[in-house]
Amino acid sequence: MDQARTLVAFVQQTAASSGPKVVLIHPAENLNVNASNALLKTLEEPPANTYILLLTTQPNRLAATVRSRCRQQKLPQPTDMELVVWLKERGYDENQIGLATGLAPGAPYTALHLIESNFAEFEPLASGLERLLMASDSTSAVAEAFTKDQAIHLNWFSKLISLLIRRRLDPNRAVPEKLQLLSEYSEKVSVGRLIEYLDGISQQHRLLQIHSGLNRQLAWEALLLEWQAMFRSDVSNQR
Repeated sequence: MDQARTLVAFVQQTAASSGPKVVLIHPAENLNVNASNALLKTLEEPPANTYILLLTTQPNRLAATVRSRCRQQKLPQPTDMELVVWLKERGYDENQIGLATGLAPGAPYTALHLIESNFAEFEPLASGLERLLMASDSTSAVAEAFTKDQAIHLNWFSKLISLLIRRRLDPNRAVPEKLQLLSEYSEKVSVGRLIEYLDGISQQHRLLQIHSGLNRQLAWEALLLEWQAMFRSDVSNQR
């Protein structure tokens, strides 16, 4: 509500350079009822030379009174091919592009960030998971490496599992070279089990946002123990 009032006061002021004023509200679906109501008059009659942009991936969560006062513009995600072409134009090689687009389908700037950072946020996760599957490291040691930036690692973990699921549903989908081993291991696990595990990662992510006092080390160890057990149980069931 306070932010909405600040916004209204800002757009009523004269721009220092006499140029246009632009306001970005993102994610717009987070506007509560009071904040939405406070913005209605400004949205309906914005001051001259003022542009208010509401960005959302969930437009149905916006109040109907807000939606009715906005001009809606849909921005579809780029296709896999469009994203590949866009990255190739920037001079990146196929291995980099394959991994980036696999982890960030339809998200060009996330894919670009991955490549430009040399996959710095993702590599430790993939390496740790591989070591666990090959029993060359302990769950506690791997978990400890992920506790500091847990939200970031959980985000990439869910993207990785999503990629493995898409690969199972579409066997013709190319596997990035750096994920070849994990992809081979995932063949031992049913798609349903991978989806269940992805739900578990999402639930852990939500708990992290709600409970700041959550024991991160234990939370990660539980996830990683399940990661190991998932392969053993599915292989045993197939026998």
